[in-house]
Amino acid sequence: MTETTRGNAEAGSNILQLLVSWQACFTKEAVTDQNFQAIVEACDRAATSSNLSRKERERLTYRRAKILQTAGKVGPEAR
Repeated sequence: MTETTRGNAEAGSNILQLLVSWQACFTKEAVTDQNFQAIVEACDRAATSSNLSRKERERLTYRRAKILQTAGKVGPEAR
């Protein structure tokens, strides 16, 4: 595999991971005691991408904060 091909494969893999994490972060699924941690972790994974704009990072930060706020309301296991 050439350096260019390897670089393209890594970039594609990073973008795919970003998309998967972004979708998991912005899931339409209700936040529950059972899933809130996985959603927050998905937001954190997405935020590590170097492919994000400032506005996208702000959206992730806001979403993460809303999930944590909601988690505090769904039950004691969420804290």
